[in-house]
Amino acid sequence: RRTARRAFFTVLTVACLSGLAALAGTGWNLLREDSAFAVRQIQVVGLNRHAPADLLEALYLLRGKNLVSVSPQDVAARLSRFPWLKGFLCRKHLPNTLIVEVEEREALCTLSTPQGCFEIDGTGFAWKAPPGAGGHFALGQGLLPSDPIVQAAVSDLLRIGLAGRVTSLSAARGEPGLLLTADEGWTLVVDPENLAEQWDRFSPEAQRLLAPAFAPSGQRFSLFFTEDYLSRRQPLDAA
Repeated sequence: RRTARRAFFTVLTVACLSGLAALAGTGWNLLREDSAFAVRQIQVVGLNRHAPADLLEALYLLRGKNLVSVSPQDVAARLSRFPWLKGFLCRKHLPNTLIVEVEEREALCTLSTPQGCFEIDGTGFAWKAPPGAGGHFALGQGLLPSDPIVQAAVSDLLRIGLAGRVTSLSAARGEPGLLLTADEGWTLVVDPENLAEQWDRFSPEAQRLLAPAFAPSGQRFSLFFTEDYLSRRQPLDAA
């Protein structure tokens, strides 16, 4: 009798659990298909430096989609075109509200380019600066604000306090490296991986000390450095 009773309760328990699972599955499917849970409101929170209008426009096509079935991938696919967006978190408030909590990237500085001003974060991300923003440095034609090499060089310039002294960065003509232009019109071609040391060696102050030896007549001159050897190039034409 005890064995039969145990078997009966076992079968009954399994049947109950199966019924509950089937009921839960049916309820979940109904929840995902019920138009009462269609997305009708979308909210974007967490913004400090950007207006929500562009994000809301990008998310607009999620309206009408079942709230339960909306996935983070659905949101990510629509927000991936905003490089200033660092991350987001989705929250669903039944029956019909999708809340997207976002985190913005911190801007390192602003670069002025022929295509307009861009903010950068120093890690390879760049985005259009707000209207009226001024650039800390100007970029010459052919340099991209999102280029990691450019951003690393700009980070070094800021770190060693050259904002305002170095006014622009350009591609060096006929040689590798970046061409820096100082506020006095003085220029320097640098290897971006060794920018700080090269600036200290060839800064305007250092060139003024070298001028009597390399250009006693007061004419303009150009120096280049290879390993531990300092030499003078041909005289430059007058500015």
